[in-house]
Amino acid sequence: MRKNGITGFTYADGSGNVTIVKSGKPHAIEYAPVKPETSSSGLYDGGEPYSGTLTDGEYKVLRDLALAALNDSKNAIPDRIMGSGYLTVHASDQAQDVILAPEAASRKALEAALMDAIRKNR
Repeated sequence: MRKNGITGFTYADGSGNVTIVKSGKPHAIEYAPVKPETSSSGLYDGGEPYSGTLTDGEYKVLRDLALAALNDSKNAIPDRIMGSGYLTVHASDQAQDVILAPEAASRKALEAALMDAIRKNR
């Protein structure tokens, strides 16, 4: 998948919190956390929901990390397990997804950058 063709991506972390990043004018980021009433433990709280915008620079960093994770075949696993990440990258005419192992450096880098972007823009 080429960088310029990407329209956005969706990432679900190991706890089920979902972040959506969309390309556009402006670029958008949305965070939908798991709440205690929908968590498997009945106690976990992923925090507060967030919806905001990203600069071109922030979007490009996140897009590039998502592409790196998508192409990290050595850390792709066949089934979702606790701590794994589920990434879907969207282009105008297709979507590709991958499940990333909990120990994958690409998963950790993407998650950290997503949380950083949300914290900086709140």
